[in-house]
Amino acid sequence: MEKENLLLEYIGSWLLALGANIDAAAATPTPLLTDEQLEEISLVGFELQALGFALLADSQNELNLESAGNGIASIGMLEIISSILLPFSEETDTNLEVSGNLLASLGAFMIFAEELDKDPRVPGQTLETIGILMQAIGSGVLAIALRLQANQEDKEESELQQTAEDEEKSISITNLITWSNWLVAAGTIVALIGVGIRFSSETQ
Repeated sequence: MEKENLLLEYIGSWLLALGANIDAAAATPTPLLTDEQLEEISLVGFELQALGFALLADSQNELNLESAGNGIASIGMLEIISSILLPFSEETDTNLEVSGNLLASLGAFMIFAEELDKDPRVPGQTLETIGILMQAIGSGVLAIALRLQANQEDKEESELQQTAEDEEKSISITNLITWSNWLVAAGTIVALIGVGIRFSSETQ
């Protein structure tokens, strides 16, 4: 890979990791911030991730699974951003969030498939591959958890009184959402370290 493209990939990986970790922090329940403030923080995280994926796609010299996967993941982030910024119904917002995370998961799995064909002896390559797989799994689990949360909220709204079982299930789903967000965030850091090692070795 040319040095300019490798630098672009390194910058994109930094933006992706920064955005994912900001989003994971905003998705972690805290009494210190309001829901509106957490949503604003999440928005910044998603915007950074969308830009990071776009730069990663642009860093490829040819159309392959990696460039296509990054492009698809970027579109997924844009869907989630639109659910926050545009005045859609709550149901549409949920559908966009679920769809966006599914696209991010699909894109990451496509990148992972491309990474498997690369030489594992290249410095940092194994870390990058593992990090991308973590992102793919985390985004997929997050999409499922968001759908479960929406279904659970609909169920609770239709009931006259919330049961202890409903409350326990809601807490479990919230924990799953938090866990999957941090899995994605951790995956971006692992992949960033791998890209950083490769960037350092190839630019010396």
